[in-house]
Amino acid sequence: GYWIPRLFEEQTVGGETVRRAIVPPFLLWRVVESDTSGAGVLDRRDAARAYVTDVDGSGLRALTPAGHHAKEFVYRQRGFTLLVSAIRDVDGNGQFTSGDDLTWYRYRAGTAGPAVPLVGAAAVEEAGRPLR
Repeated sequence: GYWIPRLFEEQTVGGETVRRAIVPPFLLWRVVESDTSGAGVLDRRDAARAYVTDVDGSGLRALTPAGHHAKEFVYRQRGFTLLVSAIRDVDGNGQFTSGDDLTWYRYRAGTAGPAVPLVGAAAVEEAGRPLR
């Protein structure tokens, strides 16, 4: 299914408060593409990949890589930015748990490219010890 954040902006005009809905310039989709849990059915236990489309349904773009489970979504109106956390099944057991690699991705509405990965656990591990 898809998700549209419900956001409102309030302004006071002539002593009266006016509330209007703010609609992001995209639709967010969570799509289960394969049976990653091995249960024989596609359900909530399987990895759900994040996609966006324009509000008219055109321009389908994947936000998270295949095999990653889109977990959390944070929408920021300023800059029309969407943050998506996704878990990669590091141990290959078909479950997406805290022991797997979590990465946040940033998508700015109106851009043609994919979401940009932010620093994840694997990148920190690869970089070695942090600077002090």
